[in-house]
Amino acid sequence: MPRESTGMRSFLLYAKLIVIYAVLGVSMILAFLYFTNFLRHNADIAASNVLTLKIGRTAYLYSHASIQYVCGRYDPQLGYLLKPGECNFQDVEYKMRFDVNSAGLRDDEDSLADPDVVLLGDSHALGIGVSQDEIFAARIEAGAGLKVLNAGVSSYGTAREMMLLRRLNIYSANTIVIQYCRNDFGENKKYFEFGGRLDIMPQEKYENIAATDIENQQSFIQPGIGVLTRAVEKVTESVGSFVSEKHDEIDEVEAFKYAIEKNRDLLEGKKIIILELNGHNRYDNLFVSKAKPRLQELGLDLHFIDASRFLTDQDYFTLDNHMTADGHRKVAEAILEVIRAP
Repeated sequence: MPRESTGMRSFLLYAKLIVIYAVLGVSMILAFLYFTNFLRHNADIAASNVLTLKIGRTAYLYSHASIQYVCGRYDPQLGYLLKPGECNFQDVEYKMRFDVNSAGLRDDEDSLADPDVVLLGDSHALGIGVSQDEIFAARIEAGAGLKVLNAGVSSYGTAREMMLLRRLNIYSANTIVIQYCRNDFGENKKYFEFGGRLDIMPQEKYENIAATDIENQQSFIQPGIGVLTRAVEKVTESVGSFVSEKHDEIDEVEAFKYAIEKNRDLLEGKKIIILELNGHNRYDNLFVSKAKPRLQELGLDLHFIDASRFLTDQDYFTLDNHMTADGHRKVAEAILEVIRAP
């Protein structure tokens, strides 16, 4: 009888410990989820120190709905464009309206006809977070008195930007601005490897991604999942770089150069401005410095702008990695200087 009592007491003790640890574990998980979700929705508090800012930005990034899914439509050659008409888009730090022309671009219909300047790029050129009259395409148009077509589409690399350019009426354009972002490399590399073509996702995949993307923005757990996902990616990247010395056979300049060469017929005889512009300025933009000497052999009229020279942290939103209106103003001024130069 005493042995049975001792055994029962031990069992109850272990059971209590298991319950306590389970409650503590669940509490810690819930606290983590509340914390990441809170930072994702409170930019000012996230910016209070370096750690919370990193967590807040990561939580926001992984639970942020993308414009190409909220306001987009499927395109069999390019993957997606914006839906013509009006679309409202908002998040923690901004609320804005997109006015989209029949080509699926954030610009008016008149800009499609014989533009003087065509601006290619991704979401930074598109102008996430700022109104239509504040984006640098609109500021260039107002400042130079020229017709400017904003052909920036979120997440496009140089390859799809060239494919889009072939659709547009650019014969009257004397200036083409190509905005480059470091994440263009993945798409450009595939374009190089596939011999000047891209494997475009099927419509069903686009629609599934769109549905998931919008759900993630409204999810309580997604910010926390995003932070954990990024932490695992960082560890994996560190281990991979330590274990393997393997490097890509093609670098970002070579991939970009191939996309330009493949479409040089669209660019010959025009002033080409290559603008390097990345999110959350790191002051380490290296593409322009590497590309400038290597692209000269193309024989095109090339001009280069590294936006990290004049953009500051205050020119970006706190959580969102896009520029504010002040950032767009500075970029417009830099482009206008090149346009006006002989």
